[in-house]
Amino acid sequence: MCDIFSWIVDKNGKVWFCEDKDCIAYMELPPEKSWNDVVGHETIRELFGVKGSEFESVLSVPAEIRDAVNAGRCDRMLKENGWAGLRYGANGKISSPWWPGEFIDSLKNIGWFDNHGKVDPAWRMFDTGDAAGVAAARADAAWAAAARAAGDAALYARCVVAWGAKSRNKHMAYAKKHMAVWQAGYGLLCDVHGVLYVYRRP
Repeated sequence: MCDIFSWIVDKNGKVWFCEDKDCIAYMELPPEKSWNDVVGHETIRELFGVKGSEFESVLSVPAEIRDAVNAGRCDRMLKENGWAGLRYGANGKISSPWWPGEFIDSLKNIGWFDNHGKVDPAWRMFDTGDAAGVAAARADAAWAAAARAAGDAALYARCVVAWGAKSRNKHMAYAKKHMAVWQAGYGLLCDVHGVLYVYRRP
């Protein structure tokens, strides 16, 4: 299955792609389809009867798609596929505020180890990193190496670059779950089978 944005360049160099209205029109044709089903090359071929070289990217797009997106003509398809609010710069590359500078800039404002945030009941909280390590080791002898702030921040940033901050995939969910501990002012030692081992101070 193709993803947004998909486009076809015909033999004359014309760029063919779908806007919201095109996706909606195709969804009205049988069989029943979801938004994930109508954002790819098949929709373009079926609606416009066009053939040519096929391309796919959300990171960098032709000027025709850039202009349509920035004019709001693709907002519904973006929202339905986890990219709500996306916009492009003059060079056709993503320039949305959250991409990814907003997150990177926010790192300097995190109250590292000031314990200011609400403790999630799902966390196992300890007073020190050593205490968390002992408990985690007891819970699972094969527990992973300690995940530190820089590692989790880098993981989150990579996920933003790969899929966008609004993505709902499992990788982004994992990164957000980890980063939430650091953003609350606590330390994350490790993740044992989905349980986060958290401590108040180093």
